[in-house]
Amino acid sequence: MSLFGKDTSFYDILEAQASIAAQAAEGLLAQIRDLSLAAEHAQKIKDLENQGDTLSRTLFHKTDATFVTPLDKEDLHALAGALDDVTDHIEAAAARVSLYEFKESRPDVEPLVKLLVEVTAATLEAVSTLRDLS
Repeated sequence: MSLFGKDTSFYDILEAQASIAAQAAEGLLAQIRDLSLAAEHAQKIKDLENQGDTLSRTLFHKTDATFVTPLDKEDLHALAGALDDVTDHIEAAAARVSLYEFKESRPDVEPLVKLLVEVTAATLEAVSTLRDLS
């Protein structure tokens, strides 16, 4: 915390959210590679999604209760919401894979999920640089 009340823990929360999205993407990749354990992977991703929801609520409450934030409050809300949405969509996909009990995946699925893993890793890297901008 600086002299003027900027709370840098906002960055920690955003980075944790981005990390959870990246972990969820890696979990989805593991799930499609081993469909025999689809339900277990889906549950791990659901647990991550719940952690992400908790972080979102924490950031929203913290933003609303803090007078001076390191970024605009609207931007913090939008970024936290978008990061949470990524994890939510990954969790929904993993739940469907488990629900429909796929025995094998289409050949085009794994490359797309690998791309998702790369994108979420790049997002984590980008979010981690935010604290250097203020």
